[in-house]
Amino acid sequence: MVLYSALLSNSMYLFKALISSEWKDIADVLLAHPEVDDFIIAAFTAVCVNVNLLRATLTTQRINNCLFHLCESSLQFLLSLCKQLLFRERLVENKELCGGGVVFRLVENTLKLSQYDDPKLSSVVNRLKSKVLSIVLLLCQAECSSFMDMASTQSKGLAESAVSEVLEVLKMMCFGDLKGHHPRGLLLLNAMKLTEIFCGASRFRTFMVLNLKEVLTRVFLQPQREFISTWCTYDHEPAEEEIVVDFNPTSAAGLVLGLISSFNVQHSTWSNFQAPRTPYRVQRSSLLIKIVANLACYDPDLSEDENACFIDEFLECLQAEFSNLPSGAAERRAAASKNLCMYFDFNTSFDR
Repeated sequence: MVLYSALLSNSMYLFKALISSEWKDIADVLLAHPEVDDFIIAAFTAVCVNVNLLRATLTTQRINNCLFHLCESSLQFLLSLCKQLLFRERLVENKELCGGGVVFRLVENTLKLSQYDDPKLSSVVNRLKSKVLSIVLLLCQAECSSFMDMASTQSKGLAESAVSEVLEVLKMMCFGDLKGHHPRGLLLLNAMKLTEIFCGASRFRTFMVLNLKEVLTRVFLQPQREFISTWCTYDHEPAEEEIVVDFNPTSAAGLVLGLISSFNVQHSTWSNFQAPRTPYRVQRSSLLIKIVANLACYDPDLSEDENACFIDEFLECLQAEFSNLPSGAAERRAAASKNLCMYFDFNTSFDR
C-alpha cells in the first residue's frame, strides 16, 4: 500500500521534473503522444486503486497522513491536467473513461472515504472529495457535451451510484455534525453545483427527484429563525479558497520508507487561489434555488407526469412530515410556507 502510493505519486510528478513546471506544457506533450488515451485511462484507474487502498486498515498516524497526502497529490495531478482546455476536451471524448464509468468509480470510491477524528486527516479527506468533484464539474462543463450524454446512456448506473454519494455529502454538510473538522463551504458548493447539473439533465430528472425530495423537505421545514440564518442571510465572508498541492512526493516517500525523520506539509507545500468574490452564503443560496428550478421547470423531452413529478413528490413528502408531527403541524406548515416565500424574495433581490 505504501509502495504503491509513493510510486504512483512520484511517477506522475516526474512530468513536472522532466517536461515543465507549467501544466499547459505538460498537457501539450501528453496530447502529442499517440497513446495519450491509454495513459489517461491508466492514470484515473491507478488513482482509483489508490483511493481504495485508503479505505483499508490504516497503520500509524504518521504513515496515514503521508498516504493521504500522496493520494491527494496524485488526484491534484489529474485535476491540474483537467483544467487545461484541450486536455479536458480530449478526455471527455474518451468513451472507455467516461462511458465506461472509470470517472464515476473514482468519484464514488472517493466520496465513500470515512471521516476521521484527527482534524488534519479529516481535512485531507474533505479536500480529496472536493477535488474529485471539481474534476467531474470540469468534465460536465466541457465544450463537448459528450460527457453527460455518455453518463446518461453507457454508464447511467455508475453515474447514479456516484450521484447518490454526492447527495450523501449534501445531507452530511446540511444536517450532519461537522464542527471543527471540515473546510468552510467548498465541498458543499461543489456537491451542490454537480447536483444542479444532474437535476437539469432530462434522463436523470426522476432519479434526482426521488433522491432529493426528503433533503429539500427537511431544508424548508427548518424552524424559521434557523432557516433564515442558513439560507437567507447575506454576509461578506468569501467561500473557502481552493487549496492547490505543491507537493514533494519524494520527501513524503522518504518519510514513509523511514529514510527521513520529519516532513512538514502545512508550512511549505500549500498555496491558495484567490477566493471568488461572491460571498459563500450567497453562492449556497443561489445554488439551492437553481436545483429547485431545474427540478420544477418544464422539459419538452419529458412526459407530463415526469414534468409534474417534483411538485407531486415534494408536496407528498411535506404532507407526510406534517402528519408525523405530534403537535404544531399547522404552525410548521405555515412556517414552511413563509420559508419558501422569504427564500425566493431573498434570491430575487439580487436581480433588482
